[in-house]
Amino acid sequence: MKPVVLLVTASRLPSLEEDDRPLLPALTARGIDARVAVWDDPAVEWAEAALGVIRSTWDYTTRRSEYLAWSERAGRLTRLCNPPSVLSWNTHKGYLVELAARGVPVVPTRLVRARESPPLDIFAWANSSRVVVKPAVSAGARGTRAIALGDPADRAAGEAHLRALLEVGDALVQPFQPAADGHGERSLLFFEGGFSHAMRKPSLLGCDADQRAAPRIVPAPVSPAEIAVAEAVLVQTGALLGLSEPLLYARVDLVLDAAGAPQLMELEVTEPRLFLGDAEGAHDRLADAIARRVLG
Repeated sequence: MKPVVLLVTASRLPSLEEDDRPLLPALTARGIDARVAVWDDPAVEWAEAALGVIRSTWDYTTRRSEYLAWSERAGRLTRLCNPPSVLSWNTHKGYLVELAARGVPVVPTRLVRARESPPLDIFAWANSSRVVVKPAVSAGARGTRAIALGDPADRAAGEAHLRALLEVGDALVQPFQPAADGHGERSLLFFEGGFSHAMRKPSLLGCDADQRAAPRIVPAPVSPAEIAVAEAVLVQTGALLGLSEPLLYARVDLVLDAAGAPQLMELEVTEPRLFLGDAEGAHDRLADAIARRVLG
């Protein structure tokens, strides 16, 4: 009997996101019974699967507690990739502070807890003319705002935005990274700890909803320094979480600092878009990694 692999998605994407669909025939060609499962569908028999591969579960940001509870239940019935402990850690952007404490070069980040009064120096701390305020649980730049501190009206609006975020959850404050508008972010994709491909992502700040849904993302070269930082991020993540094996997939988003050195913007190891259709062989590389997990 062929082992069953469930590619896990959200109800609004019952046939997977377009970028992931070629995984189905790729896994079938490797002797795997590949199926799609909606994470919160009570009819799914998780125990029938040898592996659940989390893909486009993009509705979790407004239902994080429910999502994490599901991952714990499903994780007791099948093997989830990435595992529940990783999901719990990575779905709150406070992980940036933890990685920075381990020596990873991270965009400077201040974490403010829900319902706290923001410290008086919360913006001055960044030593920047612009800061970025974002919720600690979000995706696709939702709830993220860049604030021009020299503009009194914009600063006041930014302070109000931060207070509003803190009414419902934790928030982050970071100095704006000018390279995000020029060099852009670099998304480095890894399967089982091995580098696969890289993309250039433009900044989503100031974009409307349609632009955020379909930003201009293109393949891009990366430097040895960027690969080294991304690998260090994954090593420290594994050490921090006590992982016994590399993550099945990881997307490491980097941006250059003022000196041109790469630093971590975000680590996406929950349900990231992997840009499989944008790099030759990427679907096969991920399918091979999945097959090794279930076929040995």
